[in-house]
Amino acid sequence: MKIGIQIKITFCILLGISLATIGYFISSKIIVEKIFTKEMLNTSQNITKYLAEDIMNPLLITDLSTINLIIYRAKQQDEKILYIFLTAPDEEIIASTLKNDLIYNLAKSNQISTTNEYNIKYFHNEGAEFYDVAYKLLKGTLHIGFSTKKLLVTIKNFTKQLIMLFFIISLISIGLTLYVTKYITSPLKYLIYKMEEISKGNLAIEIPITQKDEIGILGKTFNKMIHDLKESRDKIEDYNKNLELKVEERTKELKETQEKLLQSSKMAAIGQLAGGVAHEINNPMGVILGFAQSVVKGIKEEDSLYMPLKSIEREALRCKKLIGDLLTFSRVSKTKVSETNVNIAIDEALSLVEAQAKVKSVQIIKEYGDDLLKIITNQNQIQQVIINLCNNAIDSMSDGGTIKITTRNVIASETKQSHIEISISDTGSGIPEDVKSRIFEPFFTTKEVGKGTGLGLSLCYEIIQKHNGTIEVKSEIGKGTTFIMKLPV
Repeated sequence: MKIGIQIKITFCILLGISLATIGYFISSKIIVEKIFTKEMLNTSQNITKYLAEDIMNPLLITDLSTINLIIYRAKQQDEKILYIFLTAPDEEIIASTLKNDLIYNLAKSNQISTTNEYNIKYFHNEGAEFYDVAYKLLKGTLHIGFSTKKLLVTIKNFTKQLIMLFFIISLISIGLTLYVTKYITSPLKYLIYKMEEISKGNLAIEIPITQKDEIGILGKTFNKMIHDLKESRDKIEDYNKNLELKVEERTKELKETQEKLLQSSKMAAIGQLAGGVAHEINNPMGVILGFAQSVVKGIKEEDSLYMPLKSIEREALRCKKLIGDLLTFSRVSKTKVSETNVNIAIDEALSLVEAQAKVKSVQIIKEYGDDLLKIITNQNQIQQVIINLCNNAIDSMSDGGTIKITTRNVIASETKQSHIEISISDTGSGIPEDVKSRIFEPFFTTKEVGKGTGLGLSLCYEIIQKHNGTIEVKSEIGKGTTFIMKLPV
């Protein structure tokens, strides 16, 4: 259960006042008792002294009747006096208002030392409380008993007054405490209410400042905080609006850049492919076309060789057109995804690089995994990655070599998700360590000017990333390079 600040303040103030009042009550009672008791003892001592002086002369002449008259009269005049008796030095009773057996006990219990003139002792006998004052005379000792009844009544009355004062102070304290706590907590409760309004998004509020103390300072600080929050929110809203516009602009620019990068990569791959195709097909096809056209011009249509030669010319022209169409493959196309058989996609891509590989004396080895899972991809983009990596591998093996392509099903150890792993290895010169960290950067290339755009590997990396896959490279100088791609199923 939560205890509010008002209850805490009230409890602390009341506790402090109560402890202070109780301490004052106890100390006052003790002090008053001491004062009243001391006053009574002084009075008793004086009365005893005066009475001793009155009976001094009758005692010297042993006038017992006068002595008895004096002590009885003194007892009747002062209601505090319980008894008076006079004893001789041998403790024989000279005069008394008490019975002899009680006199002996009192005289024996309250004796005066040789160095003192008098002695006072407290007695509690049969419910009666009194002080016995013993005063030394020339021929004996005077004992007077003073009752504490009146003293106790006085102390009791004073105690009642203190208790009444305690309750009055307590009531006043409670009232003042409630007023003070309300004075302190009311502004705080109002601040809490306003804070709840702020938490709901309402910043169009302000605390009225009516006090010049710490509460007023807190209110001013609160108003300043609201003002700053409102300004910050307005700035954030304006910033978000501008940010949305900037994001849209940047997204559009990024999309256009990506399309340009993809287009440039296609152009680079097709340019390399066109060189191999032109060397293998275009020149022989030109020779065939030239001879066919020359022979057709030299014979008549009725000749039996005319139609076969025209067919040769027609098909040769068709092949040249196919080569031209291949060179226009770099046009931009929209990204489409579909269920893809990776092994088939790789075979189709390799058909475009096999001619160049054959020219460079590079052997392509395929080790496809059995029962390979199908994945959802953009097949053209995956094929573009295969073509770029194979072209790079062919370029790295100027004296010929081997490209090994393997596929298999793997399961990620952390996520337990199935992946297709594609590995492309070559026996080329390898990639230096200082270059390996930069090979996926756009426009970074180690090829000679005119032989590379620096976009191939960066596009490969981006395409794999777009398919939520990973690509990594392992290479050793003089031994070759391996690219490992993993695509989620």
